Parts: sequence; structure tokens; C-alpha cells
Amino acid sequence: MHILLHSDCHKEYEKNRKREYRNYIQLLRSAPCACCGNQYHYLMMDFHHLDRSKKEIAVSDAISRGWSLSRIKKEIDKCIIMFECNAGFLYSML
Repeated sequence: MHILLHSDCHKEYEKNRKREYRNYIQLLRSAPCACCGNQYHYLMMDFHHLDRSKKEIAVSDAISRGWSLSRIKKEIDKCIIMFECNAGFLYSML
């Protein structure tokens, strides 16, 4: 019984943690596009690693895999936030 209760508690903790992290990410993705400066819906914004050799993981994968918020923030610091359709333009300039 104790294991079942603990399991339910852990599931609830994980659900709340992921919700909190996703809310934080949504807030960051609400920023204007770093490429064109326009404001778009947060679901149309992506994190893009400018130096792919420094990319450890996609931000969404880090959340799903249970990374701490401090580790996720370090990965986000390697990125710019931009409108997904501008990514091809940016990478063509690099």
C-alpha cells in the first residue's frame, strides 16, 4: 500500500513539475523573434542553437527526461528564440 501511495505522489509531483517547466518555457517563447523582431504566438516560436556543436539536447527533450530547471536554463542560454519559419533564413546566413 505504501508503495502505491508513494507512486501516486511521485506521479503527481512529476505532473506538476512538467507543468511548471512548460509554463516557464511558454513565457520565454512569448518573446519577439530574434531574427525579425516580430511577435508571434508562443507555439510558433522555437529555441534554436546557433552553435550546434554545443547543443546537448533539445529543450523539450530535457523537460521530458526530467532535467532540473537549472540544467534546462543552461541549455536555453545556448539558444535564440525565433519564429520557426525564419530558421532556414538564419541558417543560410551562417
